[in-house]
Amino acid sequence: MVQIFNFHIGRADKAEPSVLSAGEAYILWNNILTRYDNIEKTQFYLNLIHDPDFKYFAAKGLKDTLERQVVELEKLMEKYKLPLPYRPPQSISLQVDSEVLNDRYMFRDIMSGIENLMTILTHTVRTYVTNDVLRGLAIKNLHTEIEIYDDMCKFGKLKGWLVPPPMK
Repeated sequence: MVQIFNFHIGRADKAEPSVLSAGEAYILWNNILTRYDNIEKTQFYLNLIHDPDFKYFAAKGLKDTLERQVVELEKLMEKYKLPLPYRPPQSISLQVDSEVLNDRYMFRDIMSGIENLMTILTHTVRTYVTNDVLRGLAIKNLHTEIEIYDDMCKFGKLKGWLVPPPMK
């Protein structure tokens, strides 16, 4: 039986269980905590968003990206027997029609969250040098966030919600 990191050739019963360093465990835990925070904030905002296109876009991002990534990360946390951080509620329902938070503000806050997550994922890729599985997942998630960021830039320009930098 030959084992190179987490890649095994030969009998599976001879393979050693995958091991994480303390730094890798923390990064994995922090990645799932960041998704939990983003899920909770997006659920909150979905109750306050007025623009139907933006509401659709936010709901799609919640379901197709954040919740899917959480499932993948939770499986890895279980595999490595790591404790999960506090999980946000399944849904948040508010009966408030707030004019305090406008769509432009919520859009810019979500954009900021995506920018922060891209920074975290870039650091994650650099940290998982020896763990091919975790590095591959981080790269996949980073590509997804870059695509979402590109779509959000286009959407923000269309709505006039992006703040253009000075041109002179």
